[in-house]
Amino acid sequence: MNESSSDVNYVGRELPEQPPANPDTFLSNAMLNLSVQDRNEIQEEIHGVFCMAKEETPLLLKQSLLEMSIALERIPQAEKKSYIRSRQLFPHTTYSIDDNWRLRMLRAEFFDVTKAAIRLCMYMDFIMEIFGQDRVELLERPIHIRDLEEDNETYRYLRSGLLQLSSYRDRSGRRIMILFLTKEMLAFNTYAKLRVYAYIWLISSNDAESQRKGIVGIGIGALQLSGANFSFKMPSKEERSLRQKWYSACPTRICSIHACFPDTFLYHFGWKMLALTVGEKNKRRLKFNMGRTMEMKYDLMSYGIGDHHIPATETGNIKVKNHLQWIQARKLIDEKQYTEDSIIECPALNDVVFKQAGKSWRLHPGDVYFRSLIESKHIQHLNSNQTEKKEVIWSIVEEIESRNGRFLIWDKRGWWFEVKERVEVRKKVAIALRNFNSQHKKVQQKRQFCESSTQVIFNKKRKEEDCSGCYFINKCL
Repeated sequence: MNESSSDVNYVGRELPEQPPANPDTFLSNAMLNLSVQDRNEIQEEIHGVFCMAKEETPLLLKQSLLEMSIALERIPQAEKKSYIRSRQLFPHTTYSIDDNWRLRMLRAEFFDVTKAAIRLCMYMDFIMEIFGQDRVELLERPIHIRDLEEDNETYRYLRSGLLQLSSYRDRSGRRIMILFLTKEMLAFNTYAKLRVYAYIWLISSNDAESQRKGIVGIGIGALQLSGANFSFKMPSKEERSLRQKWYSACPTRICSIHACFPDTFLYHFGWKMLALTVGEKNKRRLKFNMGRTMEMKYDLMSYGIGDHHIPATETGNIKVKNHLQWIQARKLIDEKQYTEDSIIECPALNDVVFKQAGKSWRLHPGDVYFRSLIESKHIQHLNSNQTEKKEVIWSIVEEIESRNGRFLIWDKRGWWFEVKERVEVRKKVAIALRNFNSQHKKVQQKRQFCESSTQVIFNKKRKEEDCSGCYFINKCL
């Protein structure tokens, strides 16, 4: 994949030219300098049927980390000020030397070591710019919730739910970030919003699966923007520059950005502002879904994003319950009361989740596969003795584990935790099999009842036809 690297270095970079008036023309122009294969790969990845990430091997990881260290040394000092400062202040503890952090940058650049090294330096410079050069602790460790709490407006924006991660992954296992474009959102200052963006984007890619597959961004326009007392303002040059820096430096690969707006003049102006800041590479992944609410929903469904991924009601109210629980979970992790392994914010693609409330989790890819396994094994389970039934159950458990899947249970405090006791896992699977067998039996009985009722009506009608004209018809019937 040879995507352009014109936005790799933001130092002294001019703002891009104004995009064409038509979104389709703008997107077509963004694809013109790509080969047919590259275009197809990008489109397939946007639709969630292909992943452009490189296949990783121990040799590739080791070699890339070594080459990235060399690439970091070659970057001019003027373009890695924060990186140099971190090495001087925290030579052995700065996150910039952590292999896992560097792998995050390598995955974001498809293991192009030069681009990954530049992205790392740009990210550190950007974080110091939006939080302040005096916040030297952010040169040693990544951002925590408490860093957002120090500024009242930043923390209010975080808790507002105007930007939040979906509780569910899409059908390809990608994390989904939703931004609600409302009057309230536009009222917050740029630095407050970018601090929250930086934190949530960082957390969205804490696991290798998310780093490889990238993140899906969705911008949803609220109908309140059409109010008579509201007017769009062109962002300042400083604001546009900051947003450009962020899109070039964010530590997560952007898989796609969906702009879901009503087809009105105000929102056409809004997408132009978005197009100005996303960068040369990311504008190829922009998708404009303009129209009525139902039309936009169907557009998103074609990309593997359903209603249950959007934390909003039918009337447009933003749901914040899960988001506030997520903030609480992150606080506990940041304070080291819990580890990333003990609190699971979002199940992975192949995980099986056990949760009674709501039907949304029935659409989770891991649960869909789990139910297909149960359906394929239930007849064998019914016809087996007790010893053989245990073997059937264990075969299901081993099949899930062979795909690196976990069995998760919902904690009422607002997160998932893994069931590690093998006996407890077997019990959960046995209950799922028993419930399926019971439901299947009820469906079969109902079907037999319907078939027998239909057969009685059919026989009676046929007898009437055979006896038509018969003198003893009343006695026959």
